Amino acid sequence: MCLLSGVGVLALGIKAGAPLLMGFSAIGLFTGQDMLRKRRHRERLAAQPRWWLVEHYSAMLGNGIATHIAFLAIGLPRLLPAIDGAALHYAAWFGPVVVAIIAKVVIDRRWKPKARGAAPEMARAA
Repeated sequence: MCLLSGVGVLALGIKAGAPLLMGFSAIGLFTGQDMLRKRRHRERLAAQPRWWLVEHYSAMLGNGIATHIAFLAIGLPRLLPAIDGAALHYAAWFGPVVVAIIAKVVIDRRWKPKARGAAPEMARAA
């Protein structure tokens, strides 16, 4: 569903000429592709000891993005109308995404389990 939503938002962004929609369609496209990849290779995912931790902090980063965008794009211009403008608009939408991507890379280096060779016998039988 995420993949289809990403395609729909991309098509709408192209039709409307809205760079914001085109940029954010990448989230649905990437998430949908990632979900399909994990589904196809679920044995590999099951063999990773802390796969759930990676999913958990990834979701936490996604929630942080949503919270910060909501404040920066909706709340801040109403709180401080003098600083409203196009640059703030795009920074408010894309800034939290860039910060979260950097945070994800750093956190992955520390907590993401290293890939192993073949999946254990029990995981292959399932």
